[in-house]
Amino acid sequence: MRRFIYSFLLLASAGLHAEEAGINVVTTLPDLKSIAEIIGGDKVKVKALSLGYQDPHYVTPKPSLMAAVNKADLFVEIGLDLELWTERVLDGARNPKVRKGQRGHVYASKGVARLEIPQAISRAAGDLHPQGNPHIWLDPLNAKVMAANIAEGLKRVAPAQASYFDDRLKAFEKAVDERLFGKVLVTLLGGRILTRLTRQGKLIEFLEAKEFRGEKLIGKLGGWLGEARKFRGQKIITFHQAWVYFANRFGVVVANTIEEKPGIPPSAKRRDLLIQQARSENIRVIAVGTYYDTSVPEAMAEATGAKLLVLPIMTEGVKDVTDYFGLFDYLIGRLVQAFEEAKKERGSP
Repeated sequence: MRRFIYSFLLLASAGLHAEEAGINVVTTLPDLKSIAEIIGGDKVKVKALSLGYQDPHYVTPKPSLMAAVNKADLFVEIGLDLELWTERVLDGARNPKVRKGQRGHVYASKGVARLEIPQAISRAAGDLHPQGNPHIWLDPLNAKVMAANIAEGLKRVAPAQASYFDDRLKAFEKAVDERLFGKVLVTLLGGRILTRLTRQGKLIEFLEAKEFRGEKLIGKLGGWLGEARKFRGQKIITFHQAWVYFANRFGVVVANTIEEKPGIPPSAKRRDLLIQQARSENIRVIAVGTYYDTSVPEAMAEATGAKLLVLPIMTEGVKDVTDYFGLFDYLIGRLVQAFEEAKKERGSP
């Protein structure tokens, strides 16, 4: 019994020392790193294993990554078969407390409403994800769910700081709402109502129908959604199926992808078909992530007169995007600019 009590006190003491020294958090993506830093504040030290301009599907599980995870108190990954390389990293790290199913492991995707869940699984269809499209961070509303999962993980490994993490989570959720809808609309209706309407696909309809002091509420819509109204309904062609969550939230229409199937390079025949589609449907923008080969998109843009945008899919994908909020500032700003320039050049509405 004395040995048990002594061991328990040692573990408790070690936990307190760990909290005092800072909680070591390791994430797979820089977006998760940014969110974890916001929720963890000065209680955490966070390291991302991948770079913002690196394809998150294909990261080499190097010894340096394993060494970082070996020292982690909390390990955060998206899941949904995005980072298949983490299994080898976790095996090599030899850190049992962050293994899957342990209190130091977090799936940030838990509870997120997934899109593009395949009805049937076949490798012939390309690099499919059986649990749905994993690029969930490209919808800011999903970030609130991801942040809550990270907060729960932090509270498991540092329970004495639970109220601190809860307060920072609430502040993060409010910040997302204000950046997404604008402060005025959040003040009038509250983030919870706006989030529910948005997820139901009824926000714009509601705002166009309701008035406040004789003015339609749609005029109060600001933030990212307010800016995105400038390209809502416009078509783009993307390289990879990474943009479904962004398109679903902000109303841009992904008319097609350059990849014939996820993970499979496009053939010359497919390129020609896409050029015909871009011309016939007056598609003005082609978007490609920073870590893809731009030779085919460049040829398509030249052949069609479309604007080619090389865009970051993740935080730190370009030098101007240093945090999660900055990612959407950048993406929406570039899309607005591209469509406005295309409109002037073509002289069409």
